[in-house]
Amino acid sequence: MDFITIDNVFLIGIIVIQFVVFRFLQKKDRPYLPADYQENPYEKYRDLFENANDAIFMLDENHNYIEVNPRAVELFGFSREEFLGMNVKDVIPPAQVSKSDEEFKRLREQGKYEKFTGKQKTKDGRWLDIEVNSSVIISGGKIIGSRDIVRDISERKKADREREHLITDLQKALDEIKSLKGILPLCSFCKNIRDPKGEWKQVDVFIHDHSEAAISHTVCPDCMKKHYPEGFEKR
Repeated sequence: MDFITIDNVFLIGIIVIQFVVFRFLQKKDRPYLPADYQENPYEKYRDLFENANDAIFMLDENHNYIEVNPRAVELFGFSREEFLGMNVKDVIPPAQVSKSDEEFKRLREQGKYEKFTGKQKTKDGRWLDIEVNSSVIISGGKIIGSRDIVRDISERKKADREREHLITDLQKALDEIKSLKGILPLCSFCKNIRDPKGEWKQVDVFIHDHSEAAISHTVCPDCMKKHYPEGFEKR
């Protein structure tokens, strides 16, 4: 026992004290966490789950709802209890099922999928435009379900549609403005116009084909005097 010197005892004491302090700080930083915190995939995200601005759904491996957050209830109108008796396919359009199945397959193979856009039904029958980001939940090395974050993008989709309509209307107006823009080849004698195909057309026919203007035929005073002198003199 000659190797146990005062210096060694002092060093061992310091190591023991550091270990005790380290364990104390660990417990101090996490005073309210249960013993199975790291093993339970739901408790780990409870605070984020309860207070998120987006709807969050927990699904089992068959895509049945097993938990929903308050925002999901608020957004879609179904109670938590109603959701827990439903499957994802109960609230998506039939035409969207095959597309969703492809995303579920990607989820199993890659562990996640991002920015899937589709529709989801509310309790009052409306269809909301949604964007979904999903990741798998793993326990014991096995996929036991998924965590879906669902964002309502109805307003964004509405703005996109309005922008597309505006662009279409502006393009149509621009096409109409351009239809009679540029230099028109006009015959100095007969006043016919040559179109882009090289054909000569009367002015009224050309205007009708390239604008929304309606043609109304009449006779100007000079032509009246030239072609109908008798009638012109009487006037």
